Amino acid sequence: MQADLVGLAFDVVNEIKGAGALARYGSPERKAYADVFKDTEGYFTPTNLIPVVIGYNTRLVNPREAPKDYPDLLNPSLKGSLAIDAEPSRALMGWLKAWGEEKTRKYLEGLTRNGVAVTRGHTLQAQLICAGEYKLGIELYLYTAAQMQRTGCPINIVYPIPTTVASAQSWAIPINAPHPHAAALFLDYILSAEGAELVADYGRIPARSGVKPKFETLNQLASGTVSVQVLTTEDAHRLRQPADKLLKEILLRR
Repeated sequence: MQADLVGLAFDVVNEIKGAGALARYGSPERKAYADVFKDTEGYFTPTNLIPVVIGYNTRLVNPREAPKDYPDLLNPSLKGSLAIDAEPSRALMGWLKAWGEEKTRKYLEGLTRNGVAVTRGHTLQAQLICAGEYKLGIELYLYTAAQMQRTGCPINIVYPIPTTVASAQSWAIPINAPHPHAAALFLDYILSAEGAELVADYGRIPARSGVKPKFETLNQLASGTVSVQVLTTEDAHRLRQPADKLLKEILLRR
């Protein structure tokens, strides 16, 4: 069965677009979305954003001694207490963009020497930190950590320098959509202010300008106090191969 609307991962959407699989539709709602996250021709638009942060268990790590940035995670005192996801694509691509391949490789090797544990699933990673299985998570999704906080989890959030922000997924109409006009109307609604409010109600960070997250923890990025690095879909397309290579050679080889 063919879909009328699809949500595509940020690191493959340009590839799918280049293959001619998407229909062009310039929704009037797209003007409320920053150019850095959408394509210029009108093929895809994201509805929410994912910042990548460090999280730690406040019962196991004294906030006064907590890491403030990525290099602090290489401290030998944290050996065996760190967790990273088996698919840390946003963080890894963010490091490659900010640091380059050589520094990123050395950093991953440092994490390996410090006994980093590889888990699968960012939600699971946050849950394990809440349960005290690990003291720190290297690349948690901000909205997940914030949701855990609201349920009573003893987790604190650290915004590394820079904090990488990428789109969660982008919405697009397939070129062979069975009901393209209905798809266009539905996409208009998803991208509208009302649709963005639903994204916020769900505990996510809306990509639409003028619509704020519902929870104060998620609003800190907009305060200007956090150094932000945007990871675009073009960055992801360019950096996916070197990121996969480093992941397999270093983190997953054990």
